Amino acid sequence: MSDKYRYWRMQAQGNAFLILDARDRKPLPDREQVRSLAQKAKDEGKPFDQLLVLKYSSKADVFMRIFNRDGSESEACGNGALCVGRLITAEISDWIETREQKGVMLATSSNPDDDPIIISRHSHETDHTSYDFYGAKLKSPRFAWREIPLKHEVPNTYEVHLDPPIIAEGKPLPPFFGVNIGNPHAVFFFDTLEVMPDLRKVGEELEDHSIFPRGANISFAHIEGGEIQSWQVWERGTHMTESCGTAACAIAVAGIKTEQIYNSRKGVRFPSKGYGPCFVHYNTTYNVLRLDGQPDYQYETTSAQDEHYLTMPNGADVPAAGRTVTLGDNAIPAREAVQKVIDETKNLQLNDPKVSENVAKLEEGVVSLQPEKEVRAGFIEAYLLTPLRALGKIGAIAVIARLINEAIDLIKQLLG
Repeated sequence: MSDKYRYWRMQAQGNAFLILDARDRKPLPDREQVRSLAQKAKDEGKPFDQLLVLKYSSKADVFMRIFNRDGSESEACGNGALCVGRLITAEISDWIETREQKGVMLATSSNPDDDPIIISRHSHETDHTSYDFYGAKLKSPRFAWREIPLKHEVPNTYEVHLDPPIIAEGKPLPPFFGVNIGNPHAVFFFDTLEVMPDLRKVGEELEDHSIFPRGANISFAHIEGGEIQSWQVWERGTHMTESCGTAACAIAVAGIKTEQIYNSRKGVRFPSKGYGPCFVHYNTTYNVLRLDGQPDYQYETTSAQDEHYLTMPNGADVPAAGRTVTLGDNAIPAREAVQKVIDETKNLQLNDPKVSENVAKLEEGVVSLQPEKEVRAGFIEAYLLTPLRALGKIGAIAVIARLINEAIDLIKQLLG
């Protein structure tokens, strides 16, 4: 297996991505490696907002793992889905029209293999113009306080008051609209542009507010005449970005639900910020959501056929088969590491036969590991334990089963 990853740089509405191809069973990067890649990209003048890692999927066309610049993992990424959708469409264009499902099937931690995001290419008609777009059918919005999630029950998730309040430019922020679009969002509306604060000054405080047990993506928006006039986005784990697909969806859904947007038949249009428009379609009757955008290649990437490769920075790679790996102070016995994965999975109490079957295989394998075998603690935490906890909270059982499978592969490599 080569240690080089094929990559592409893409953007949608100014939301920038570095996309790595790990479908040949290359290991996922750990938190430290993601941060290193983000810093290197920034130093080169090619910064990205999220790192998208493509993995094999048993049912969908591809599985997309999403990492923020700080190394944390996210459950959903609307603009990232559009970019990967365009990429994979180019790969399978010769035969995609011959099957029943005409669009690209993209699995994520919030849309597992058996319920993937569907991305298709189409034209978008407005009153004056026709655009070529990629559209992604995303997770249906969820509004219950436990589903967003919030720390505690509130009378109305459409109007949540911060307690304690946060002061921005001398005034307490208004109530927010809470919604989950595969990941948690809080939308604050402001009556005029003049009273909308600079989100950069309070974004981190809002993201980490005690009301959000898993943090949240924060949006400030101003609507006038039934249309989005201005919006700012603070992405959890990444901070300020030019745009965010799921944030656009959250703003559109919030605007429609609060009757501030009242003519959404042809989609809610968002200001382009110089990268082309983006539209959100929300069917309130069936709670169906679609994001339309114009993903494009960026910097040295000019097409899906480009052959660019990078080497993962030093960090917690999967140990080479048949070797005892000594990684300094952060090394822990492999038996202990695998047992942590077993215990963490059991604590989720998922009661799923496939997960139980994979855990049983782990338990069989762990006793075969030699006591001197070691792995990097940071690798186990970033690659297995942190995703397990996050996936357990959203009940992504199919993805958890896949993650346990990767732990079984790790044991096989350690056994040689």
